[in-house]
Amino acid sequence: MIDVGILFALISLVGWGVGDFLIQKSTRSIGVWQTSVYLSLFGTLLLAPFAWMFAPPISRSLAGLFVIGALVMTIGVWINFTSLKKGKLSVIQPVLGLELVFVALIGFFFLSEQLSTQQYVAVAVITLATILVSYTHSGERFSLENGVLWGLCGAVFIAFMDVIKGGLSQLTHPLFALFVLNALWCFLSLLVVLFRGEFSSLRAGVWAHPRLVFWQSALDNVAWIAFGFAVLYIPITVALAISENFILLSVILGIVLNKERLRWWQVIGVALSMVGLAALLW
Repeated sequence: MIDVGILFALISLVGWGVGDFLIQKSTRSIGVWQTSVYLSLFGTLLLAPFAWMFAPPISRSLAGLFVIGALVMTIGVWINFTSLKKGKLSVIQPVLGLELVFVALIGFFFLSEQLSTQQYVAVAVITLATILVSYTHSGERFSLENGVLWGLCGAVFIAFMDVIKGGLSQLTHPLFALFVLNALWCFLSLLVVLFRGEFSSLRAGVWAHPRLVFWQSALDNVAWIAFGFAVLYIPITVALAISENFILLSVILGIVLNKERLRWWQVIGVALSMVGLAALLW
């Protein structure tokens, strides 16, 4: 019988892999900030019935940390979604995989965590893989793929978001931390939509693409919850090693369903990225 923790990790793999594929479609069909509102609102409503059971006393310092975390999260998601909107899924996902490299570097420089020789090699391999994936050839010269620079910036912000989210989960409770961050993320995203005068597009997007809005929101949020349960049963490195294969799933979806084409060196880059991520996690 399959281990419960592995089952949850596999659920997060599928949720993130298919969810990002649908998120890309949503950003292109409806809009980046509209997609952000749908995702965060769905997560807020999904977690609300359970989060308050674990609500701790809220001090000013804790509230400030939540606000900072929500700002980083909102900016990171905006950059992430913009990269997906502009670029190929099969290119952007390996670039966003640099998130784990930046998490490791944040731990090394700011949290006094040590990296093993294997992890140093993994960082080098992933960096090389990102360079290979990022460049295409047109005419007589090489050029960066669309959305790559956005993806690089997004990976940095998401790495900081992961660290902040983990810290807030330890200070309070994972469900409560995710609920508050989602609620603040939703509020900030909604403010941007209102400021841009696009509030009517939220309703129009749901009416025009109800299944897309539902499934991309459901899959992404279920993936996060499943990952949270996975680490209760298996080591976090094992859960990450399984769930991070969502990158490969997204690449396959991009090639098969989006009909995206990669150069031979980009295919090698995707393969090296997966090897590097496995080495970094193990």
